[in-house]
Amino acid sequence: MRKINYSYIIGIFLFATFTSCKQDLQNHDDQDPTAHKAPVTSSFELTAPQQIDWEIVDPEDIPPPRTYPLDIDKLPVRPFSINEFKTIKSPIKESPLEYDPQKNIPLEFDTLAVEKKTSILPTPLVTIMNKLRILNGTSSGMLQLSSSEGLPSNEIRKMLQNEDGSYWIATFDGGLCLYNGKDLYTYDYRNIWDIALDQGGKLWVATGNNGVFVLDFKKRTETHFLAKKTILTLLCDSQDKIWMIEWREATWVMDSEMKHLRRIANPGFERGFRLIEDHDHNIWLGHLSSGQNVLSVIGKNRENYTDILNLGPGHFFQDSDHRMWLSNRNGAMAISLEKQTATTIDERNGFYGNARLYEEDNQGRLWMIKNDTIKVLSKDRTQMKTMVTNSPVSLPQKIGCVMKDAKGVIWIGTLTKGILLIDPDGPLPEHLDVLNGLTSSEIWSFEQDHRENIWMGSRNNIDIYNPSTGTIKTIGQSIV
Repeated sequence: MRKINYSYIIGIFLFATFTSCKQDLQNHDDQDPTAHKAPVTSSFELTAPQQIDWEIVDPEDIPPPRTYPLDIDKLPVRPFSINEFKTIKSPIKESPLEYDPQKNIPLEFDTLAVEKKTSILPTPLVTIMNKLRILNGTSSGMLQLSSSEGLPSNEIRKMLQNEDGSYWIATFDGGLCLYNGKDLYTYDYRNIWDIALDQGGKLWVATGNNGVFVLDFKKRTETHFLAKKTILTLLCDSQDKIWMIEWREATWVMDSEMKHLRRIANPGFERGFRLIEDHDHNIWLGHLSSGQNVLSVIGKNRENYTDILNLGPGHFFQDSDHRMWLSNRNGAMAISLEKQTATTIDERNGFYGNARLYEEDNQGRLWMIKNDTIKVLSKDRTQMKTMVTNSPVSLPQKIGCVMKDAKGVIWIGTLTKGILLIDPDGPLPEHLDVLNGLTSSEIWSFEQDHRENIWMGSRNNIDIYNPSTGTIKTIGQSIV
């Protein structure tokens, strides 16, 4: 009975409190003269008109305008070019490929015991990243993700995108990073040469002088094997087998569960450098054999291979037409096993140097990255655009990386300036200033004349750009 009385008293107290609060709100509304009142409309009135007193000037008192002779065609010209798509010097030609798929060589393996150690996955260091910034020192519109934005190192070795949209970024000396666009999670793995995801979602990390680490984020474990070995390249193929190239020692093959480890026993596979799997599930392996750069194509059954000789080392890339692009000593080369052809791009086409990295954008254009310069080849392979980055992707025994993410953005991993990001679906913008030949970096207006010349007006000058001749003229105060 006493409990019921207490409940009754508490109920009365709460009701009184609520009633008092409600009354206070009503009183506040009564005291506020603006509460719940409709807006009042006021009329708008203009002031009385004022008469304007005009000053009349005698036309004879106005000095006549001064006229200066000007012949646009006689103005001095300066070289001026914009990084736009231009027709290549000569058409790209194909030649027969010296390749006989019937000359198969049996593939031999040695099986070795797997010595591995499993431990708890280390805890990452969490960093809030700064926003991406525009890359300086180039006229091409690129964004930069580097140590200034929060990366632990500017030497990038590999980038991968996860299904959730986040990115794995492997730096050589700063650690393994997981980037979600805002935060960075850095794991303390050093001297990273390559990373790869297997079909189960485990991340394989190849290092120099410390073997391979397999990170299982579902089980929160780290497995380490091939300790004290330098692993240059990783590949997870369609059979969920992991291919690994050890520096000047061996080419290894392992199952994703890390139960069986095999080494290719055929001579010449000790000094490999790159791996890729094509659309038909063949493995392309570049290696040095008997003093020659050899490309071995391992069949989909993994029982035999065929060699293609005298090809330069570098990354492999297969385009949407199933051509395999690779480095050539004096340019770029593409091989088609289906057509039995080889395509070479070199100085005859206006391509100078050695292509080291390749990517294809969503418009079918081929991106060929030499070192600190990008050559973008049009889809029909008749035009080419040059983009200078001043960011090297190649140094002795070191090569950067390139990746196209799910949105089509091109990510280029450099060796000194972090990551460069370019959106190929945009206009591939260029920004020009006095460093490119304009007389002023402050442009006020544009106009195009009937000759298709572009007139650019600044504070003191007018620059006239002729796209057909790649020259520029200037009308300035100095001539008046």
